Amino acid sequence: FRSLRPCVQNDMPSSHSAKVWKSGDSRYIKPRSGAALPLFSHGRLTGVMLFMAPEFNVFTPEFTEILERLAENVSFALSKFDQADEKARAEARVYFLANHDSLTGLPNRDHFNSLLERRIAECTAQARKCAVLFIDLDRFKVINDSLGHAAGDRLLVEVAERLRACVRRDDIVARLGGDEFVVLLTDFSDRGEVADAARRVLDAIVPATNLAGYECRTTASIGAAIFPDHGSDAETLTKNADMAMYAVKGDGCRL
Repeated sequence: FRSLRPCVQNDMPSSHSAKVWKSGDSRYIKPRSGAALPLFSHGRLTGVMLFMAPEFNVFTPEFTEILERLAENVSFALSKFDQADEKARAEARVYFLANHDSLTGLPNRDHFNSLLERRIAECTAQARKCAVLFIDLDRFKVINDSLGHAAGDRLLVEVAERLRACVRRDDIVARLGGDEFVVLLTDFSDRGEVADAARRVLDAIVPATNLAGYECRTTASIGAAIFPDHGSDAETLTKNADMAMYAVKGDGCRL
């Protein structure tokens, strides 16, 4: 492993360097010959192939050459496995970037729509309900204009984290863009639970956040739409939740 080259010992009992292989347990055959061949992947040492034999002088130059070719083939296979793993990781990363918001890591608009459509199909089959909460931060433009976009981005990240923390494990939080977020409530028994979830969201957003050295507080306006009462497809449900949110914002109420 240290020398990075094949090592052969055809008389292990007399070799000081091979003492680690000398077993005092009579149940096991004591190795008298051994060969160790390094394995590489992309030019880096990744392991060693060990061959042991109970006879002396087993690893002749010819036999060792065959084993070296075998080690080369295994090294080639390891490199291919690494490439496959790297490709899988790259594809997973591309998929994540295509389906998630780069700032907050939340599902983006397209991904949320597909998740909502899937949930609607499940609710239709199970005769259950789901709901969309459409959330818009109040006076977000003021923060961007007065403290800068970096502060605005920090607020969006903070809001995303708070939304994740205040919903149930099976609920879905997404960012549609700008200061607009949505929460998909995956299961509930009555409208009171939807209102309770909305209040939890508002309570989570209100606490102060330190932005650019200033303690800032923000509020949000929320509109809700329930499947199937307010829409039978993802587009209609989200649009009606959006319209409800703007009606709330226009009335000067948060909920």
